[in-house]
Amino acid sequence: MKDSVSKEDNAKSKAQLKAERRAIQEAQRAAKAASKGTDKPKVTQTPNAAPNAPNTHPNQDTGTNEQKTISSIDEKACIGVMQGQNNRLDYSSLKIAEVPKSRAQESCRVHLFKHLDQPDKRCRGSFLSAIVEFRRCSIYLAGDEIVDRTVNLIRSGECVCIFGYSSLVARVLERAWKSPCNTSVNQVDANVDFLADKMKTCFVNTKSDPSNKTTNRVFSVLVVDSRPKFEGRQMLTRLLKAGIPCEYTHIGALPSVANKISLVILGAHALLSNGYVLGRMGTAQVANIAASISHAPTIVCAETYKFWERAHSDAFEYNELGDPDDIWRGPRGTSPDYKKGIPGFGPTGLPDRIESSTTDLSEWRSNYSLRLLHLEYDVLPPTLVTAVVTEKGTLPTTSVPVVLRVKQASITNV
Repeated sequence: MKDSVSKEDNAKSKAQLKAERRAIQEAQRAAKAASKGTDKPKVTQTPNAAPNAPNTHPNQDTGTNEQKTISSIDEKACIGVMQGQNNRLDYSSLKIAEVPKSRAQESCRVHLFKHLDQPDKRCRGSFLSAIVEFRRCSIYLAGDEIVDRTVNLIRSGECVCIFGYSSLVARVLERAWKSPCNTSVNQVDANVDFLADKMKTCFVNTKSDPSNKTTNRVFSVLVVDSRPKFEGRQMLTRLLKAGIPCEYTHIGALPSVANKISLVILGAHALLSNGYVLGRMGTAQVANIAASISHAPTIVCAETYKFWERAHSDAFEYNELGDPDDIWRGPRGTSPDYKKGIPGFGPTGLPDRIESSTTDLSEWRSNYSLRLLHLEYDVLPPTLVTAVVTEKGTLPTTSVPVVLRVKQASITNV
């Protein structure tokens, strides 16, 4: 009897000791939290833009819904980030980790966030002025300088090969078509210009005023396109409106017509520190075919804010996965419903009589032995790039680390 009573007392004492220790720990935590103080206000809710807001670029949001591996790394994405920061930013509660980490957006972040270490009254004004400055100097003025430098590389009689759509490449071709030829050319270039002028007079009314002769460059453009985005159609429409003679082909048929190419001009989404170029999927194939068949030089046009300190050697290390359904869907430009496609054709672009006898790929997710891979970006090796035209000049691909060091030094000295 005495043993049972002593055991109950021991059990009660252990529970009491445990409760006392817990109370002491809670008191210590409360004292530690009180000793830290409340110098900075705590943010209970971070800014999160609506992802489907009207009249808003999809890359303008600053919330966690945009944690993508790589987003659209062109000037539209960069402008979209800055415009979104201008319209929606609450700098007192912004978390830097929530800003997208693409190349163009990372350059904006480095340039803009260095203005946030000022008093609140001047912070917003300095931040907005930094947005305007970056947009004007690093995008618009840099693009104008690249266009002026690249135009001098195009001569009369050349066949320029381009891939997909790039607003910078389109501006280069439009400027080259309207600008006069360079007068300081050698005899070979003069003969080419003479033959080009003769060829152009075949399509011009010879009864017109003979003094109305032009010395503009006369060249042709080979627009190479590929599935699933078919961005080359937009480029073809823009060049035809400018009056530039064009030829449109698919990337699969490029080896058959590559012998006529004399110059390749490509846009870029990023330039890596090891000299590789990040571009739209298919860029490396176009440059490789042109270099192996026609031995044409490849020129890449890119602003220096697209220079990246990362180093990749293939497209599988760091990429963005597109919509896998875009691979099997057929043409849908004439129908609002992608499941219907063009009238008379099925969703895969095949006629109805053939579509009915084939497997419906719209249910491909239920087939565990089938996987659709849609990579957005391609990696172009530096051995296929002749030069990179930037606002700093015409540079080799090996100059990316040098430019990054100079830009980093200028940022730290500000």
